[in-house]
Parts: sequence; structure tokens; C-alpha cells
Amino acid sequence: MARKSAIMLAVACSTLLTTAASIDKRLAGGEAAKISEIPSMVSIQNERGHHECGGTLLDSTTVLTAAHCLGSSHAVRAGTLNAHEGGVIANISSRKPHPNYKKRASVYDTPENDIAIVKLLTPIETSAVIEYATLPEDGSNPVADSAAIAAGW
Repeated sequence: MARKSAIMLAVACSTLLTTAASIDKRLAGGEAAKISEIPSMVSIQNERGHHECGGTLLDSTTVLTAAHCLGSSHAVRAGTLNAHEGGVIANISSRKPHPNYKKRASVYDTPENDIAIVKLLTPIETSAVIEYATLPEDGSNPVADSAAIAAGW
């Protein structure tokens, strides 16, 4: 259960839509990140290189994201805090939404099982600014009221 919770938290944190370059005034306690603070964060981009969604790099060829992000996904950019330049780019080879993913019927609905795995055509290796996410062990139990970091553009 803890592993599932951590994965869902990672998806929720990584699928925030892109906004203005400054911190959103509605975000309580938000601050600009340093490149070393979120080394597994990636930008999922369309075929024109525009940021569509965030994702979490799990290993050299696997990205965790939200299923609703798969529509126009074409490539992944890692190793930069700028979703539009720098870092390393890898094209996407396959997309696999949760088998029970259900799109929202309207903008007021919440999609069900909104989680997906994206596989990359070429690997993204670790570096000084790129790392793979560390997920909790099966059976671990995160402490209630513990702090978490939410990341996104």
C-alpha cells in the first residue's frame, strides 16, 4: 500500500500543468527548486518540443506519469529546470496507461486510475543533475503527517 501511495504521490506531483515562470501565487510555501533537489523530474513534450506534463524518471528507460498526459507525448527532457531548453532529450517508444484508466466525463470529474508508464527509445543515464526516483520498499509504512515535496512546472 505504501508503494502504491508513493507512486500516486509521484504522479500527482509530476503532472502539474506548466504555468508562468514565476511561482504561482496560489501555492502555499512554494519556492523555486534547485536542479539538485528534483533530479528525477522530467518534462514530457509534444512533437513540437512544447511541455505537456511532468513525469518521474524511474530508470534509464522508464517514466511514470499521468495517463491523461499520453495523448500528444513525443519525447522526454531530463536534467534541467527549464522545460523548454537544456538537459537531455529522449524520444518515447511506447505508452501504457493503467488498464482501468477512465478519462473524465467533464472538467469537474476526476479521472480514475490516471497513471501510466512511458518507455523511452534511448536511455537517459544518471549524471550530476539526473537521477532515478527512489520508491519505498513494499510493505513500508510512511509516517502520518510526514513532509513531502511536490514538484512540477
